[in-house]
Amino acid sequence: MLRLIFPRKCALCQTLLSRNETDFCHSCLENTEIFKKSKRNIPFLAHWTALWYYKGNVRGSLHRFKFGRRRQYAQVYARQLAIKLSDSFAQDADMISWVPVSLLRKLKRGYDQSELLAKAIARELGMKAVPVLKKKRHTPAQSTLQDAAYRRANV
Repeated sequence: MLRLIFPRKCALCQTLLSRNETDFCHSCLENTEIFKKSKRNIPFLAHWTALWYYKGNVRGSLHRFKFGRRRQYAQVYARQLAIKLSDSFAQDADMISWVPVSLLRKLKRGYDQSELLAKAIARELGMKAVPVLKKKRHTPAQSTLQDAAYRRANV
C-alpha cells in the first residue's frame, strides 16, 4: 500500500523504479560515468575515492541530499560506496569519519549529510563511524566561492 502512495524513484534521475530495480534505474546505472581512480594527492589522506563524477544527474541527486531533505539518500549512496570501498581499501581502514558541517548549517538543513553518509557506510562495512574532527567556526559555503584559491583559504 505504501508503494502506491510513495512509489520508489531512482535516486539519480527521479524516474519511477520498476519492481526489479533498487535505488537506481537501469538507465542511470548504465549511463552514469563511473569515477576512475584518482591520481590527485590530498594532504593527510591515505586514500580517497568517489562513485561518479560530479555532473548531471549525480550533481542533482547530491543537491537533493544536501539541501532537499533527502536523508534516505545516505543509505542509498552507502550501499554503493561500501561495495567500492570493500573492493579497494576498506580492509586497511581502522574507522570511518567525516568532515562536519557548522552548527548553523546543521540546524538549517536539519542534519549533517556527511555524518549520515559516514555512519551509513560504517554500518554497511561493519565498522565504526568516529567523530574525529570538530568544526570551530562557520565559514561561507564552498559552492558560493568561484575561485579555487578562495575555496582553499576558506577551509
